[in-house]
Amino acid sequence: LFGAATNVVVKNVCIVDSNIKITKSYAYTYKGETTQRVYAGALAYYIWKGEIMNCSTSGKIEIDMVFTNADTTMESSNTYAISIGGVVGLLRDLTTITKLTNHVDITITSLFGAMESSLFYTSIAGVCGHAAETATINECYNYGDVTFVPNQGTNKLRMGGIFGYCPALASGDR
Repeated sequence: LFGAATNVVVKNVCIVDSNIKITKSYAYTYKGETTQRVYAGALAYYIWKGEIMNCSTSGKIEIDMVFTNADTTMESSNTYAISIGGVVGLLRDLTTITKLTNHVDITITSLFGAMESSLFYTSIAGVCGHAAETATINECYNYGDVTFVPNQGTNKLRMGGIFGYCPALASGDR
């Protein structure tokens, strides 16, 4: 529905049979560090300072791609981040999701090529791949399947039914 959204209020929306297929990513350089990222979600790939209430999603997200030095011309010491959620890939600060039901199935295959010394941060979940410390998720339910089949290992793999990673929970703050 959205790519990236800031200061958005989404209420009473039902997304039926969404179909997202990703085979390529993008790279960018900021302050001398090159990063390659993939975000995906049926509602949005990125939400910051927003509110989502009484919504439902169904469908599928398929990601079939390979990160390699040869394909991206990136140094092996760079960072690669994947945040995939059935609803939102990356839920940023001051965002609230309340009373949401997800039925999106996520399948991710063939993510990593010959990137031996790179940092891979992969967060995959039914509702939100990566939730920032001040994001709030209440009364949300996931009925979608989450399947991850890498062709090589990752440095940091985080998976879950509701969210894949939340720094506040990882640090014990919440």
